[in-house]
Amino acid sequence: MTEDLLGPTPINRLLSVLYGSVIFFRNSLYDLGLLRSYTSSLPVLSFGNVTVGGSGKTPITAYLCGKLRERGFRPVILSRGYGGRLQGPHRVQASDLPVDVGDEPLLHHLLGAEVVVSRDRVSGAKFIEQERLGDCILLDDGFQHRALSRQLNLLLVDESEAGIQDQLQTGRLLPAGRFRESLRRALSRTDSVILVRRDRQPFSDGELPVPVVRVRLAPGSVTDLYSGESRSLNSFSGIRAGAITGIAKAEPFFQFLRDAGVLLEFARSFGDHFSFQGGELGNGALPVFVTEKDAVKLSKSVGAAGRCYVLKLECEVVSGEEMLLSRINQVVSQGR
Repeated sequence: MTEDLLGPTPINRLLSVLYGSVIFFRNSLYDLGLLRSYTSSLPVLSFGNVTVGGSGKTPITAYLCGKLRERGFRPVILSRGYGGRLQGPHRVQASDLPVDVGDEPLLHHLLGAEVVVSRDRVSGAKFIEQERLGDCILLDDGFQHRALSRQLNLLLVDESEAGIQDQLQTGRLLPAGRFRESLRRALSRTDSVILVRRDRQPFSDGELPVPVVRVRLAPGSVTDLYSGESRSLNSFSGIRAGAITGIAKAEPFFQFLRDAGVLLEFARSFGDHFSFQGGELGNGALPVFVTEKDAVKLSKSVGAAGRCYVLKLECEVVSGEEMLLSRINQVVSQGR
């Protein structure tokens, strides 16, 4: 349910007011200590957003995990496992299926991360502690999940659709809009905002009351899903192809391909976390591009090279990287 689809009708405005009141009351109970949060023995770094739909969380999670490992830390991603059937806590393995653990947790594991899925994030944190799986926890999509205390709160805001100042002024709560809670109020418990763009437009220069990191998502290498061979996206310029995806915001993915000169004969979005069966790739007449998150659900459906290509997204940190990594290093080091 997005603002574009529903519009700010009177009933949606009323429901938004009721929804906002419930969220405000719940947050107030935590702020006053009337609802208690579990404090893990490991430092917890939470990242998430205040809107429904994608915000670039998957590539940014991989980026943060990689930076922590470069510094000798052993981060564990704690995920709800959205789209998966397992309640958990469960330590993700390469043999797991996306339908059991969710597509994003499996993707992060295949990229080299330690991942635990648990519907109850407090139980997941305790499991990580007991099994000694790492020395810090990355709480995936945890901004609104206040039952687990955290030492660092990172808020992702997608600037591709509207500037940060516009979102501060006009962001409507569900169901009239896309916001899970007021962005202005969310900033009061944020340590740093990560502004994300999926295009080449400039970032807004409005002031915020917290440190800001600016990240641009850009297309990286392309991998043949069957053979594992990698090549540049530009090498596909002038080639006819198709594209399918099961992510929240599909159009930027399709635009990356068009900008590189790929001649898209079809571009189909199936909705976030769609459970691909293989038939969506078509009859094989054209190569088909997918995202990394889609690829974990299609890997067993591709039987030949040149059939399906996976486009990786890279994080280009435009500003604020040194500040962010210094703060993360400080928080994790103190928790050791």
